[in-house]
Formats: sequence, C-alpha cells, structure tokens
Amino acid sequence: MSRVDELRSLIRFYEEQLGEDEGDLYEEYEIELVAAIDELNKLTKNSNVE
Repeated sequence: MSRVDELRSLIRFYEEQLGEDEGDLYEEYEIELVAAIDELNKLTKNSNVE
C-alpha cells in the first residue's frame, strides 16, 4: 500500500469518526484529519498522483 493510499484510508476513517463522535476524541480526529489531508495534498501535488 502506498503512502497516498494509506492517507486516503486514514482520511475516510477520520471523516467517519467525525460524523459519529462528538465526544472527547472529536478534536483529536479533526486535527489528524487536517494533517492527513495536508500530507496527501503535498504528495499528490509533487507527483501528480490522482
């Protein structure tokens, strides 16, 4: 599994968790989601991976 695929999987996971969880982990999931999106954007921008 490439890092891009791994990040896409993580993003899906965090999006699902944010939709279901409004408790203590919400802020942590939100932070992790933003970090994963940022990393994915950097990787895909540099290599034009879709």
